[in-house]
Amino acid sequence: KETLLEPKYLLNDLFNTDFKKCYSSLNLLLKMPTNQILLPLKKIWHILKKDYGAIYFCLILFRYIDLSSENLQELGMELVELCLDKSWPPYMKFKPQAIFLSYKLNLGFFKRHMNDWLDEVHTPNWVCRYAALICIEESIEHNKLDLDIELYLRENIDSNKFVRLKLKNILTKFC
Repeated sequence: KETLLEPKYLLNDLFNTDFKKCYSSLNLLLKMPTNQILLPLKKIWHILKKDYGAIYFCLILFRYIDLSSENLQELGMELVELCLDKSWPPYMKFKPQAIFLSYKLNLGFFKRHMNDWLDEVHTPNWVCRYAALICIEESIEHNKLDLDIELYLRENIDSNKFVRLKLKNILTKFC
């Protein structure tokens, strides 16, 4: 017998206009085995990519589930590329989540776009720049960046105080 706690129902709840219900469904989905989520997710994928609320919650879902399946990695990167496309307004709530997911799924993709995400002209949304810095900080701590990021960060002057403070904090790790 089907219940409202099955993945297909929970995934459909990500489209709800009541964000409390979305968060509740997201929390339940995060407790499920990933292989139970994949097929129902694929069935609604074409609709999900058009709903920015569902996109936001799906990005969070992808950040915290096991993405060892190549199918899920491909779907995740498809979603990242969709979200970070310039056709969306720069202040979409899901963009920082997409930056976080890009770091998790494809470090090469992250590195290729990192400078643009740190540049206020290319990325006016300070939350996106902050998200990129969080990823950079983690990559420094885990020796994942093989480029000279310190010089770039020292030259980066941001108008947002939170971004400046995060930059300053990261630079202390180099001393």
